Amino acid sequence: MGRLFGTDGIRGVANESLTPELAFRVGRAGATVLAATSDRHRPVIVGRDTRLSGTMLEAALVAGVTSVGRDVVTVGVVPTPAVACVTVRENAAAGVMISASHNPIADNGIKFFGPDGFKLSDAIEAQIESLVDASDLPRPTGAGVGIARIGQNLGRHYYHELFDAAVDLAGLHVVVDGANGAAYAMAPYALRKLGATVTEINCENDGARINVNCGATHLQPLQEKVAELIAAGESTTARVASGVTSRRASPVWSGSPSTETPTARSSWTRPAPPCPAITSCSRSGANFTIAANSRTTRSWER
Repeated sequence: MGRLFGTDGIRGVANESLTPELAFRVGRAGATVLAATSDRHRPVIVGRDTRLSGTMLEAALVAGVTSVGRDVVTVGVVPTPAVACVTVRENAAAGVMISASHNPIADNGIKFFGPDGFKLSDAIEAQIESLVDASDLPRPTGAGVGIARIGQNLGRHYYHELFDAAVDLAGLHVVVDGANGAAYAMAPYALRKLGATVTEINCENDGARINVNCGATHLQPLQEKVAELIAAGESTTARVASGVTSRRASPVWSGSPSTETPTARSSWTRPAPPCPAITSCSRSGANFTIAANSRTTRSWER
């Protein structure tokens, strides 16, 4: 077997190279390694995006984790940083996100987070990988089998994290292209709660159309909608495209101020695919800043 973990977890075509059988074994191996450093009743948090293969892989991975005696809490369709956030806030043993970010529909992936909400180290990933085909992992019975349950309202932790560092967005009109993916509901809701006027495009729970001619890999619909609003007289318009995140709470912002011409707007596109939410905002008088990640921050005058 070749190396499973890449730079952003395990990726592959779902039901081809990334099979439910593999997800089951990865769940068993991951839970075994992570169990060595935490109480067995600290659960593993599992989230996913909208991909059609997500429920299949989730079921297999959850079965693997519980088969070695670890409890699981599933949080459904949420952005990747939300899994990291909930893992920390719920004092969980680990987090797992089932997503292939901005990749095509057929792809999917499995990404682990440690209890600190960050990616696992290469050394821990290597430990997990070494046990994927092991035949001597625990097989508890009776009360020793792990329990899987659905988390109730755990997304509030992520909203609180977003809002804690946020500012009033009143007066800003934001166009959100949710790419029919993991942030399809959270991103528009969070921006509205911060006072922004939000126009949604491709913000549906539709795993058959995730990233299809939309989102971070296809910005034209987003650009056209922003240009349409500006032409209609909007004075302050920005845009957000959902895409990928590689670590805890590290989204990328794609925006455009009202002073930008439609032909120049492409210069605001980031080289890295944008992520589903905002990490921080600031405002000083007429100057408005939205932070992307540690490398990308955009400011403009309102």
